[in-house]
Amino acid sequence: MNILKKQSFIKNRRFLSVLRKAKLFRHFKNFPLGRNKKAQITVFIIVGIIILAGVGLYTAVRREAIKEELALGVELAIEEVPVEFRPVSSLVENCLTQIATEGLTKLGERGGFIDLVRYGINTREDNTNSDAVQFSQGSEYSVPYWWYLSSDNECGGNCQFSIIPEDRLCLRTKKCQPSIESQLEDYIEENLRSCLNNFKEVKEQGFKIEEKEGIEASVTVAENDIIAYVDYPIEAEKAGKEELSKFFVRLPLNIRRIYSIAKDLSEMEGQYHFLERDVLNLIVGFSDVDKNKLPPMSETKFRIGKMVTWRRSEVKENIKNMLISNIQLLQVYGTRNYEEYIFPGNSLLESLYNRGMLVPGSEEYSDLEVKFNYNPFWNIYFNLNCDGEICRPESVASDLFALIGIQNYNFVYDLSFPVEVEIYDPYAFNNRGYRFRFFLEGNIRANDVMETDFTPIEGIFLEATMLCDENKRTSGDITINVKDYITNQGIDDVQIAYSSYEENCLIGSSENGIFEGKFPVMLGGTVSFLKDGYISYSQRFDTKLGREDRLDIALKPKLTKKFIVKKRLMTKYGNMWTWGSEAELREDEEALVMLTRKGSLQEGEFTTSAIYLGNQTTKGEIEIAPGTYDITINLMYNKPIKIPESIREYDDDKFTIQEFNLGEGFRVGGLSINDTFTKHDLKNDEIVFYVLNPDIAAVPESQRVVEDLNVVSNIDELSQKYRGSLIPKFK
Repeated sequence: MNILKKQSFIKNRRFLSVLRKAKLFRHFKNFPLGRNKKAQITVFIIVGIIILAGVGLYTAVRREAIKEELALGVELAIEEVPVEFRPVSSLVENCLTQIATEGLTKLGERGGFIDLVRYGINTREDNTNSDAVQFSQGSEYSVPYWWYLSSDNECGGNCQFSIIPEDRLCLRTKKCQPSIESQLEDYIEENLRSCLNNFKEVKEQGFKIEEKEGIEASVTVAENDIIAYVDYPIEAEKAGKEELSKFFVRLPLNIRRIYSIAKDLSEMEGQYHFLERDVLNLIVGFSDVDKNKLPPMSETKFRIGKMVTWRRSEVKENIKNMLISNIQLLQVYGTRNYEEYIFPGNSLLESLYNRGMLVPGSEEYSDLEVKFNYNPFWNIYFNLNCDGEICRPESVASDLFALIGIQNYNFVYDLSFPVEVEIYDPYAFNNRGYRFRFFLEGNIRANDVMETDFTPIEGIFLEATMLCDENKRTSGDITINVKDYITNQGIDDVQIAYSSYEENCLIGSSENGIFEGKFPVMLGGTVSFLKDGYISYSQRFDTKLGREDRLDIALKPKLTKKFIVKKRLMTKYGNMWTWGSEAELREDEEALVMLTRKGSLQEGEFTTSAIYLGNQTTKGEIEIAPGTYDITINLMYNKPIKIPESIREYDDDKFTIQEFNLGEGFRVGGLSINDTFTKHDLKNDEIVFYVLNPDIAAVPESQRVVEDLNVVSNIDELSQKYRGSLIPKFK
């Protein structure tokens, strides 16, 4: 029985029930038909009276709430609303759909929590000592972990891990609090009135609306969708009066399956540690006795004198770069975006990427996409058993004719890192799609998966070399004055290292901006100055036996500055693109700002980045130091852009260019220039970055042509052309 027939059947059955209750059906059933013409006329009169009476009674009872099973085990009271009052009920239902969808979107963006603080999810700047990850520096947008080390990173002996699903978040209210259902109920109750806007829309149509009681919402996560129901008694008056109270909508989103796969992935990480095992394999694969690779966990070389060394800070950056490139290659078997990697003739790579980076899954989730991601602005916890900033091997000289030198490269990695998991259902909300994000944390200690009973290895020290022996420091007293390049104030705790071509030694650190002490005697040595929050600095420094000397050093600080991003528009007129005006970012746009500071023989390199969202209400923050930078900005548009089908003629022939869509996250603007930020610039509090935007999204769909993409693809070249109008401004 189809839906229309079923509804008709139910109404007829109710109508007959009314007649029976009115004791009219009995008379109609027993009336003698077909005796004569007069009798037939009487029959018609009586039938007419019965129908009128029935309609009156039906009108009276249809206002009563009836019970209807909306889904398996979900029975709610639903009202049938007279046609003349449908504008009122439609307004409430439309607002209910809008607010419930808005609440579900927030839930998806924040790992199942509309308000993290309300439910005890705390966000700290240190991502790996937090319950949630700050999505970009200075942003108020945070996403919670679903599996993570809840103890301090330095814990030992009794380290605690936390899991979110079924512990601090459930789908249904009956299982635990908070739940997806209860949060959405609260969100509807708190926000539905703002959407209704005091019923202004229907009041303009002549309705009078009186609220009788407050809003009580009920949300049910059903098998394949979500049912949002509100009990909201109101009285509507126009030609007549009608009391309305019960409204419901269905939301075409299968949040149950999304929650299920998110829960499965969290539990698998907690039990099998697939993130840690993948990263340990990567560290081994990317390490070697080579300063351009990661320090090896275990390697022995036989050589005299020459050794390979690394800087701890550079190793940390290399680890982050490794995560950026490789975490995204993780795949969940059986999901919609799972695809086997093919490396013809290379069984090693096929094994690494198709087995080592494959997360167990099921074809049950073949319509869902799962992606893993790591971004450079999500900081990591990192430790390596180095002697200060310099990482070098243990070096032992053999007594056998001094011919054999043994260098042991045994490095111990401690690492905690956040990984974003994004689950995407492209078919949700009638093919508009739905994203659900959360984080998992990988934890490695002492080159292995971290367990709850982990105990830190104490006292790992590398054997000192001859350069670092105290009795080899025979220069005169050396005085070093270290100041801040911006403030000219002395800097404490600056690490001072002295190195030859083959060896490095930590000499000491500054106190009140001053260091006084002796150095090893060496011609052609290099002195280096290192401190978190400053650009490293090195210079040649020769020492002589007993000779006193003095150095005055200015270190350039990394400063945190507020920033915003604005667009310089290019506008299309006819078939021409022309230079346009300044504009704010749209709500559906976001800009990724990346600054790469150019290093030198004396100063270290520095890279910083931040995201600026078109809908954010506060200014962004970015870390920056004086110097010359390569500035790269990518402006992304998070809605699809359609290029319609078009016809082209060439030499009297016609051919068709097929319609195609530019997916979400398409680069619609950008910048690629270099500029110098001076001491004077950085005394200001705020930076305005500009990004060039050929505004293809504003071009009416019917006027878009494939040639427009030539302009968009040449953004970097065009930004060089219009460089003068795109240079960042300080204020």
